[in-house]
Amino acid sequence: MSTLSFTEKLRGEIQRWVNLPIPSDPSALRHHVYTVVSLLSQVTYQHDWVVTDLAALIAIHHAALSQATDTLSSLQADYEAADELLTENRATIRALSSSPATGGGGRPILLSDPAVFNGTKEDLDAFLDRLGNKLRGDANQFNSEIHQISYAVSQLTGDAFEQIRDKYSSYTTVKEVTEALQAAFGDHDPVARPNVS
Repeated sequence: MSTLSFTEKLRGEIQRWVNLPIPSDPSALRHHVYTVVSLLSQVTYQHDWVVTDLAALIAIHHAALSQATDTLSSLQADYEAADELLTENRATIRALSSSPATGGGGRPILLSDPAVFNGTKEDLDAFLDRLGNKLRGDANQFNSEIHQISYAVSQLTGDAFEQIRDKYSSYTTVKEVTEALQAAFGDHDPVARPNVS
């Protein structure tokens, strides 16, 4: 039986007993009073039981509210950490998008190397143009003039390498290397060439 229906039944019983005429016989009066007191004690017991249950429910809800508050605080901290990470990632993306193009792994996409030059006169102009493009386009890969000279010499083979090898250590700029190649294998017509350095 639910608490409400039990309470309603008690209320109805009390109302019935209260509305009865008070008996004049002491024995009947005693029975009448005993019944009303008994009903009232049941109501009190029922009331105490309901109060105890309500107190338990309040304690359960308070614990649940406390746990929900803790969970909310944890979620707030997670949100703030995720927001901070997102801000950092956005900054990284902006930095990467403003830097030179990169391939997989975050390394810059490098220009292709010029074809190796072997001393064939017809190939010299194309080699010098591609070498100049490589040195200018990937300038951040060549941290010194010596590095540029070493790279240029590494792209030589055959007669071209033999022409440079003996004087290699005396060069101080890549322009000196390209001028030596031009003098040895190039067209000696004084047509101006683009600067490769």
